[in-house]
Amino acid sequence: MSIKIVFFDMDGTLVDYGSPMPAPDTMLALRQLADQGIKIVISTGRPPYVVPHFPGIHWNASITFNGALVQSDQKCFMKTRSITKILKHCMNGA
Repeated sequence: MSIKIVFFDMDGTLVDYGSPMPAPDTMLALRQLADQGIKIVISTGRPPYVVPHFPGIHWNASITFNGALVQSDQKCFMKTRSITKILKHCMNGA
């Protein structure tokens, strides 16, 4: 099984509190993921209009407003089967 998508929190994970940018090694890791064809998704409590843009980094999707808004750069980048499995997992509280 290969990794196809990775989700990241913003504050305190990618970016230290009070810092406007991730550390250089974090930026490098994000670019390496994208170069390998792995989708990168930001998941944050922030509203979409304050999600920062980092030079050379393209988010394939964003989950903002604590999950209330999901946006993608594509019509759908996950198979319906995968989405259904995720939803069932969440509904079962697992």
